[in-house]
Formats: sequence, C-alpha cells, structure tokens
Amino acid sequence: MSSDNDKINSLRKSGSLWWPQGVRMRATTPSVPLQNTLTQFLEAISNSTFGESADAIFSRAAELGLQPNLMLKHACVLSDFGGESIQRISGAGAPIFLDDTRGYGFLFQNGDSVEWLSFEDFGKRKLGNGKLYLEAKDLLSPGNSVNGGMRDILGWLLYGRSAITHGVRGLAEGLLDIDLGALLGIPVAELERLLINRYLHVSRQTQGANANQNGQILQDLVKEALEATLGGSYSVVRNGKISIGGENNSFDVVITKNPMEDGRSVGIEVAFQVTTNSTIERKSQQAEGWREKLAPEGHALAFLIDGAGNLFERAAAVSRICDSVDCVVSFSETGLEALADFVRESLK
Repeated sequence: MSSDNDKINSLRKSGSLWWPQGVRMRATTPSVPLQNTLTQFLEAISNSTFGESADAIFSRAAELGLQPNLMLKHACVLSDFGGESIQRISGAGAPIFLDDTRGYGFLFQNGDSVEWLSFEDFGKRKLGNGKLYLEAKDLLSPGNSVNGGMRDILGWLLYGRSAITHGVRGLAEGLLDIDLGALLGIPVAELERLLINRYLHVSRQTQGANANQNGQILQDLVKEALEATLGGSYSVVRNGKISIGGENNSFDVVITKNPMEDGRSVGIEVAFQVTTNSTIERKSQQAEGWREKLAPEGHALAFLIDGAGNLFERAAAVSRICDSVDCVVSFSETGLEALADFVRESLK
C-alpha cells in the first residue's frame, strides 16, 4: 500500500489538478449559445399551444431565429433530460413505447380527447447527442435541419407527463424534471418568473456537458503531444479500438507502430476529474479486466490520471488502477514524456 501511496503522491505533485490552459483555451461552453437564445426559446414556448406537433413548434422557433437543435437543447436542459437518459430510454426502455398496432409512440391526454404521438426514429435506432446535434460543437453550427429523432424527443419532453399509455406516464414522471407541455402558451414574462432563476445554473446536465467536452479536448491534447514526440513511425488514434479474440475494445487513445507487423498496440485511458464523481471508479473496474485480456496478446495498457477530484478524493480507485495497468502518468510535461517512453518500450 505504501508504494501505491507514493505513486499517488507523485501524481499529485506533477499533475495539473485543474483543467490545464490548453483545455480552457479550446473549450466552447454549451451554456453560451443557450444563454444567447433564451428569449427566443421562451417566446417559442409562449406562442405554442398544447397538443401541437413538434414540427409546428420547431417551425415557430425557426421563425424566431432559433435553430432546431438549440430549441431541443433548451427543452432537454429545462427538463434535465440529457444524452445519457436519451440513450437509455431509446435502448432498453424502448419496448415500453411499442404498441402492437400503432408502432412506437404513446397516448396522451389533450383536454377531453386522447391523442397518439407517433415516433419516427425512436425504438428503431438508439439515439444520442450526436444524432440529435446536441453536442457543443453542433450548437454553434447553423443549418442543422429537423430529423425524426429530434421530433421524437421534443414530443416526449412536451407530452410525456400527460401520457396515459401504461408505464409511460410513470417513466416520464421519474425522468423529466418538469412538465414542459404545461408551459405552452404561458406569457413570456410569467415563464421568466417561473424559470429564469433555475435555468442553466442548477442543471446537472449542463455541468456534465462541460466536463465531458473538456475531457475530450484533453484527449485531443494527449494525442497531439504523443504524435509530436513519437513521430511518424507510430500511428496515434483517438477513440481507437484493440481487437482481442474478435471483440473490439475501445480506448481513448490507441497507438501502434508503423508498419503494424505483429498487431501489438498500446491502449491509453485519460481520466481527468476536477470534482468527485463515479467516473474514476468505473475506469478502475474496467482496468482490472482489460489487463487480463490485453497482456496475453502482447498489448499494453496505460492510464493518464489527473484532476483534484481523482487525486485527492478517489485515492482507493487510483490505487486499484496503479495495481492493474502497465503505466500511470499525470498530465504534465514529464508525464507525457514518460508515457512516450513507455510506448516506445512496449512496441519495440
């Protein structure tokens, strides 16, 4: 245990602990385009009526200068329903929306009548932020058109809490933080009074999106640093895969030597957390299983671990990683140099 503590202390001393300048310079905060278009979103909600189709509401938003993915992102943030939830209910949760005669969708109460909201893509394929143009880079890119998945998710957010289909109402009440449909038609001033104090600032989803984006930027920086240090004799791939027994295993960065003659690779995972959360716990559990699969086939596994949350609050998980992998470094000049040396040694 003392050797593990020595390793963690070494990582603390050499690590960045907080998001490094390179990450901060590249970061595009998702909240910026949302804050700039909040008025248009509230006007689109205010000028709509309960029971209208998602297409009608998207069109109204477009008339106000609000592109469809931003309209949907506002609705997701307000409902606290992000990419993870979208993937979950469009995957394992999809059967609850399947009707034997109508297909995928649900019945909802609209005044004295009952209406069917039909899904176009939901249930047929797994949805996520990428397919819905909800990632930070997409929010700054004009011209994204409405697709079936976007219609499905907006309809779910608007009318899920009014569903009468068995099981769907309970799912909506458990997952949707607000009854968005009940806000349709309310004057803008009243919407501002109801929502402005909690909007964006208290959303776990927005905070998580920022952390996720910063993590991806850091992975890019690691890739670029290794490419520059190792030179053209090595292939450095972000979000790469290592095939073991016919099964593809994904890693943040995968490095092979050119030309790849023996099939050996180095998989690298980047874990940088400035606050405490379960990500490092998940990665520590994965690390134990990965090494058992990688080592017999000549592959190597390295971790870049940094961040105040990981190195001060998650010492037990970091210790398990140190015990389970071949190389552990921090995000620092010396750490990246050590990582490059490890790659050269592993693939020589």
